[in-house]
Amino acid sequence: MGMKRKNMILAIATTLALSTASFGVPAPLAATQLANQVPVIQMQKPALKLPERLIAPENANEIVRIIVELENAPAIEAATKKGKLYKDLPKSERKGLEAKIKSDQKVIKDKVKGKSKNIKFKEEFTTVFNGFSVEVAAGDVASIAQI
Repeated sequence: MGMKRKNMILAIATTLALSTASFGVPAPLAATQLANQVPVIQMQKPALKLPERLIAPENANEIVRIIVELENAPAIEAATKKGKLYKDLPKSERKGLEAKIKSDQKVIKDKVKGKSKNIKFKEEFTTVFNGFSVEVAAGDVASIAQI
């Protein structure tokens, strides 16, 4: 059998295999059946884990920098729910989302101020991550984590 004939038979067999694969079950029905078989996974944040050196610090007055993450979703998730990129949202909508997040952060920052005497807020994160960084005494970290 010649090489051309083998290639021709292979091409025809491949074409038939691909064209008849979807004849058994209509595609929308197959997709629905598949969706019913796929398990749903509930995402949960892990339990709070503080390093041992911050739970019981050797020097409670040592200044450490920590990042506080808020439970509310960051701004990018609003775009994701709409099926858009964050940068494609109108500027006014982005500003509104960020303002809401900063307002939520202010509430938490006020609570953090009540837990620590010597505190310095450094950075705010609103778009991909909802939180802020802060420099505090190591002895105050455990009480801040309970907020």
